[in-house]
Amino acid sequence: RAIVNLIVAVATALMLWFFDIPYAGLWGVLIFFLSFVPYLGAFLSTLPPLILAFAQGGLGLALIIGLLTIVINSLAENIIQPLVMGKGLSVSPIVVFMSCLVWVNILGGLGAFVAMPLTLAFILFMRNFEETRGLAEIMVTTPEAAK
Repeated sequence: RAIVNLIVAVATALMLWFFDIPYAGLWGVLIFFLSFVPYLGAFLSTLPPLILAFAQGGLGLALIIGLLTIVINSLAENIIQPLVMGKGLSVSPIVVFMSCLVWVNILGGLGAFVAMPLTLAFILFMRNFEETRGLAEIMVTTPEAAK
């Protein structure tokens, strides 16, 4: 999670610096730490830079900053996070993405924190039964990780 937050924070801080928003580095640090809070953290961390963008350049600049922030967050959450988590845990990126969706729908915000531990426990559980061992091997990137 920290790697994805760092990528989002650096990309957003560079974007804010490019548009000459004051304290871009500070907003990057705030985004890094608040992004650990699911859903609400990313939203709250971008409010101060949006207010500064509105004060500095009007509604047009604030809309550009807001849209670029949404694009950066979406790319990081939907592409980079499954790749990073899948590689580190030897789980397919598709499984990481789908498990986040499933557990967030079941448990809400808490599901974002426990999605991968629950999925890994589920994979380990499935490998113990002959009927589901094949499915467990499909869910991991290396067959020896399912053993």
